[in-house]
Amino acid sequence: GSDLAMLWRLRDHRLELVASDPHSEHLPAGLVGDLADFPSLLDAVDELRVSFVPDVQEEARGAGLERTRRLGIHSSMRVPIAVGEDAELVLIVSWERVVSEPDSSTIALLGRFADQAGFALEQVVRRRAEAEAATRAEETHRLQAITAALSQAATAADVSSTCVEHALSAVGADAGFVVLSSPDDRAVELVANSGYSDEELTSWRGYSLDSDGPYSRAIATGEPVWALTPDALASFSGVETLDGAGWVALPLQTGSGTGGALQLLFRTARTLSEGERRWLQTVVSQCAQALERSRLFDEEQLLRRRSERLQGMTAALSNALTRSEVADVAVEQLTEAVGASGVAV
Repeated sequence: GSDLAMLWRLRDHRLELVASDPHSEHLPAGLVGDLADFPSLLDAVDELRVSFVPDVQEEARGAGLERTRRLGIHSSMRVPIAVGEDAELVLIVSWERVVSEPDSSTIALLGRFADQAGFALEQVVRRRAEAEAATRAEETHRLQAITAALSQAATAADVSSTCVEHALSAVGADAGFVVLSSPDDRAVELVANSGYSDEELTSWRGYSLDSDGPYSRAIATGEPVWALTPDALASFSGVETLDGAGWVALPLQTGSGTGGALQLLFRTARTLSEGERRWLQTVVSQCAQALERSRLFDEEQLLRRRSERLQGMTAALSNALTRSEVADVAVEQLTEAVGASGVAV
């Protein structure tokens, strides 16, 4: 038979409103109060006991007193709800008049209610912790899988294809590609893709780092781009509106700078959880490191081939005795070295 019920969360001797019934303009969502404004409530919370106050306006002070006056409440029952050993919530039921203290059976009933509510909340906390642990375990499993796949990828194309494949699978994106860039060129190279039509790929290949698109913005800023709402999509002035309800672009960064980006497409509206965003960023970091290893490997292989070719040409020239023989060596070696269609001396 009370006139108002409020549920408050307890945080470091502060009260944060969770819900109230009926709704009041004096109790907006997220309202914060000071537990010290209600001394007897502070004692009840510390002792985890149900308490009754005949007239809260006689004990309240500060902002708490002003709020109770605006609400016009007098008598109140306070029911602390413990999760574990400490009170995390307090249920307060109030009357707009002074009422007599409820009998012991009513107080005992409220105490049992608080115990059951606390037990239910403990179960929620436990299930949430189990779900988070399962999510972490799944993330670890996926990371192990992509780490193993990247360890087998030798070329930039192999690394990029692996990155696209695992990113699409993890977050349910419909399409994706990896572009690579270089510091001295505004053009980009699209090295791996999945899920795009030929027409879409032709459109994306027509853009450069000077275009205001998702991947160019990610490369320029070094920050992830989460364009998953119509307003966010409309912010890109440098690309045509293509089919899709969301774009995600993440820069491929290493110690030497940003060398490209992974871009994903969602054809239907989608939101990404913090866990999914965190996982994508971790995967892209691994892909960037694998691309850097691939680049260093390619450079080492190129230097080795050049060295071997130079040694071979030096040996061949040492056996050439005439101008014609020298010319033949030059033509043969240079043709192979640069892949020319024809060489003349």
